[in-house]
Amino acid sequence: MAQMEWAGRKVLVTGANRGIGRAIVLALAELGAVVLATGRDTVALERVAQEARGQVQTFAVDLAAPAGAASVVDWVAARHGDIGGLINNAALQQELWFPNGATSRAIETEITVNLTAPSQLVAGLLPLLGRHEAPFICNVTSALALTPKASAPVYCATKAGLRSFTCALRYQVRRDMTHLLVNETVMPLVATGMTEGRNVATISPKAAAEALIAGLGKGRDETWIGQTRAFRVIHRAAPGLAARILRDG
Repeated sequence: MAQMEWAGRKVLVTGANRGIGRAIVLALAELGAVVLATGRDTVALERVAQEARGQVQTFAVDLAAPAGAASVVDWVAARHGDIGGLINNAALQQELWFPNGATSRAIETEITVNLTAPSQLVAGLLPLLGRHEAPFICNVTSALALTPKASAPVYCATKAGLRSFTCALRYQVRRDMTHLLVNETVMPLVATGMTEGRNVATISPKAAAEALIAGLGKGRDETWIGQTRAFRVIHRAAPGLAARILRDG
């Protein structure tokens, strides 16, 4: 597969106002892509757009809302037409200890943002992606998709679900949309608000974004970033050891 051409390509990025998403937006803009950036924080989105110097268009949305994903699809269809890429990056991680009580609302919100919305965005945007000569979908997961940790059972379940969804989608497009790349990018611990205050080794959002884009550029089905590459090997060889490594993380 030829290297991906970024100049002029329209790419939708969710969770774009901070952390990894913000870094992805700025890196893509630097490569000449036209980035359609979505997130909840209007002020932060505008700040990112200013940094990108005209390469970014923004849409404020809460993907936890019932019609959140649908409103993004409508915005893209009405304002932008065909797009060349979708990066499902937005995610929410909450500590939910079920023996102490976990509310239905907290569970529903996490599942909606992490799994339901990405699936809905794929479904809604596939017709637009299909018109591009070499489109892609990138779903961002985590090593916790392989084995969970105790403190975030719903987050881990959604990432495992997104990993499975991505694989099944890849099977489907290989039959019906052979020009569409379906990529899963497996993130390590990244220095974002999600990991703030934890005494663990992290990589920068910039490094994570660059690795994600490099994987897409090479046409990879899966991109394992940083320590996830070693963890993948451990999980295959000794799944019990892998489970112990992440269990209390």
